[in-house]
Amino acid sequence: MNLTVEEKVELAQQLWSEVAGEVEEKRNIPEWHHQVIQDRLAGLKSGKSRPISFEQAKRELDAKIAEHRNAR
Repeated sequence: MNLTVEEKVELAQQLWSEVAGEVEEKRNIPEWHHQVIQDRLAGLKSGKSRPISFEQAKRELDAKIAEHRNAR
């Protein structure tokens, strides 16, 4: 394709918008999932929440799983 950089970027953006819309339709994500995401993003933006690393999240989940297994 003999497109300028600007044309390539525009084409990529159009394709991405179309693909993202199709994925959204096929997934049929419940509205409450969107609300949870919005709430979490708002918490991060306001400073009420802080991000943690994947490693920390995994450690916390592993600890909860172990605690649950030991409670049986």
